[in-house]
Formats: sequence, C-alpha cells, structure tokens
Amino acid sequence: MLRNTRALVAILTACLLLAVAAHACVGSSTRYMADDYCHAADAQTHGWLGAQRAWYLGWTGRFSANLAGSTAGRLGPHLIACLPPLALALWLAALAVALAQLRPAPSLPRAMVAVLFSGLILFITLDGIPLVAQSLYWLAGMHTYVPPLILASFYTALLGYRWRRPDPPRLTGLWLAASAALTFVAGGFSEMYSALQIGALSIALAASLLMGSPRFRRTGIPLLVAGLAGSLLAMAIVVIAPGNEVRQSYFPPPPDPLNLVRLTLDYTKQLILESSGRSTLRFLGALVVSGLFGAGLLPGDAPPPGSWRWMVRPFLWIPIVTAALLATCFAASTCGLSSPPPPRSLIIPQFVLSCGLVAWGYYAGALAQQAKLGMVLGREALLWKVMLSSVVALLA
Repeated sequence: MLRNTRALVAILTACLLLAVAAHACVGSSTRYMADDYCHAADAQTHGWLGAQRAWYLGWTGRFSANLAGSTAGRLGPHLIACLPPLALALWLAALAVALAQLRPAPSLPRAMVAVLFSGLILFITLDGIPLVAQSLYWLAGMHTYVPPLILASFYTALLGYRWRRPDPPRLTGLWLAASAALTFVAGGFSEMYSALQIGALSIALAASLLMGSPRFRRTGIPLLVAGLAGSLLAMAIVVIAPGNEVRQSYFPPPPDPLNLVRLTLDYTKQLILESSGRSTLRFLGALVVSGLFGAGLLPGDAPPPGSWRWMVRPFLWIPIVTAALLATCFAASTCGLSSPPPPRSLIIPQFVLSCGLVAWGYYAGALAQQAKLGMVLGREALLWKVMLSSVVALLA
C-alpha cells in the first residue's frame, strides 16, 4: 500500500511542478514593458548607484525594489528573459527548504513531501491571482512583489531549522545578523509586504512568549526580535523617503481611520471571495491534499503527536491569523493609495491565503484522524487513497 501511495504522491507532485514549469516557460518570453524602460534608462543615465538616489528622492522609498529594477535594467533586454523562471525556481526551492523542516508524513521521504507542498502552494497562489502577467511576467511587478516572498520562505526555513534541532547551538551574532538582514532586505520591496512582515513577526513573537517551549524561547525569540527590528528599520526607510510625496500627489489623500478600517475589511473579504470563486476546485483540492497528510495517509502512520488540544488550537487560530495578516496587507495598501491595491500586488495576500489554506487543511485532517473518521466511513486506508486519487485526476 505504501508503494501505491508513493506513486500517487509522485504523480501529483509532477502535475503541480508541470504547472509551475508552464509559468516559467511563458515567463522566459518576457521583454521590457512600461516602467522597465524607466529603470533601464535611469540605470544607464545615472549609473547603478545614481539610479537608487533618483528613485528614492523622486518616486518611492522601496529601496530593495529600486535596486532590483536598476539591476534588471543593467542586464539588458536579452538576459532579463531568465528572471521569471529564476524567481520561480528560487521560490520553489525556498519553500521546499522551509517545509523540509517539518514532518507531515512519517511514512514518506521528507524531500518528497516538501517538494509536493511547495508545488501545491505555488500552484494555488499563481492560479488565484487575477493578473499573473503583471505579478510574474512583467519585471516591474515581479521584482517588487515576488522577491520578498522568496526571502520570507528562506527566513521561515531559518526559524524552522533552529526549532527542529534537538540541541541547537548557541546563538551568535551571525545568526541574529542574518535574521535582521533577511527581513530588512525583504521589507524594502513594498509597503504591503513590509506591513505583512511586521504583523506576522509580531504575532509569532507573542505566540512564542505565551505558548512556546522553553527551548524555543531560548533560541527562537532572539531571531524573531532581530527579524522584527530589521522589518521596522526597513519600513522606516521606506516611509520617510522624499519621493513618497511626489508619488502620493497622484492619489487621493489617505482615508480617515474609520474609512481605513472599513475599506480594509472590504478588500480582505473581496480577496477571499474572488480567489475562492476563481479557484474553487483547486482550493478544495489543496484542502484534501493537506488534510490527507494531516490524517497520516495510512492507518499505519502515527497520528500527529499531542492531545486534542494540541490540534484544535491551531485549527481554530489559523483562519483568524490568516484573516488578520490579509487585513494587514490591505491596510498598508489602502493607507498609501486610498483605493484598491493594484492587481499585480495581490500575489502577496494570495500567498498568505494559500499558506493558511494548506496549514488549516493539515490540522483538519489531523482532527479527522483522531476522530477515526476513516473507520466510520469504511476502510481508512482505502478512503484516503481514493481521495488522493481523485485529486490527482482533478489536477492532471
């Protein structure tokens, strides 16, 4: 039975990676469009460093995005075609490294499960956004919104590595500097991501202080504090940029606090409804796949460690935290634009929604396993394998 399950998982992984590879193939045909010419012209006219000064003083404080745009402008129109495929490859690798720190299926190789879930998250993220051409294929959109998500995945891998080791080495200045540097660079790409990062790290820090084990408090909390410091510094540099006044002149004034809350909630609800409407079958498939791994796939696998309380708590909190992080994204965008965020930026909240969906499905499956749902419906192993086969047929 295990051999058949591995074959089904391998087929499903191939389907998901094929979809991601299709995006990489289309992205390899990208050329300069719109703002890409501005970045290229400034990089050629003012030089690499001079272009950073011109953009920071004259348009936006997104220092990391400005740096990436100038670098792409120096590469020339022929070399930029490799950037979207390269971004997808790095994103997939970063997610796989982060997920490899977990152990969602004891009977399957860690690398197989990590690649499957990273492909699944990427697939439903790219499938759920309204304009993948602007978010991924257009360089000005891609280098603003995709790189911070890659860095966030690597940062999560760093935290997971420290948490997973039974006896982690003593934290040194290098670990803390790496944590702060990752979040600092990532926060410089966009205000939306910077606000999301601050919100996520604040929630993680509060959860660690209230519920973290003594070992994780000793090793994880300093990394979270360093990451939060890097995020706040990046946000400060972005906010105080003189170019923000020039850019803001093209938009209405920021809304008052009450309207800001109302618009933020409206945009959050709209994203959830529209994403689920566009990708209903994919979302259901993601829930089934993650739920199967949470259930252990086969009755011979040990259920996740801990009590009912260990599984019910994240099952209840994951939707709340996901909604709060989505609201953080839209609050920052609404404050700056006084209007709905541009479609290209929705890849950030869509990624948050995809991760929350997969995590919630995993714990839903764990609860189903504890409740012996498979035993109620029939042969448990047969039930899980039929469900997995259905998802493979749907996505193939």
